[in-house]
Amino acid sequence: MLISPAEGFQLSLPEVTLEHLPEIESLVKNALGSAQGRDPFIKHIEQENWLGRLVPLVKIAEEQESLADLHRLCNIFKSLILFNDNKFIEEVITDDMIMGVVGAMECMLSKVDCSKDNFRSLLSVR
Repeated sequence: MLISPAEGFQLSLPEVTLEHLPEIESLVKNALGSAQGRDPFIKHIEQENWLGRLVPLVKIAEEQESLADLHRLCNIFKSLILFNDNKFIEEVITDDMIMGVVGAMECMLSKVDCSKDNFRSLLSVR
């Protein structure tokens, strides 16, 4: 449970797993739309290393060929980026994270098959 007494904001965050993606997606979208909840939410997900725990889920969802989970991860990453938090954006573009985030974002344009959009291959070509 995240409690920010200054703002009077409370939030219960689920464990970061494929099974909880629908709940996580909803929480992220709700926090994005709430001026009161944005700062405590982004601070908490940074402290709890949500990005580091979400990125491996992309590979798991791909291995399981779970298109629904890949679309949810895409929506989650897109919403997290829209928070426009400098510290978070800096973490997204690190070598350890960028390929996982881009892998999830490949599902943004394709509603049927994420494998058609292979942005990671473009990034890995040097």
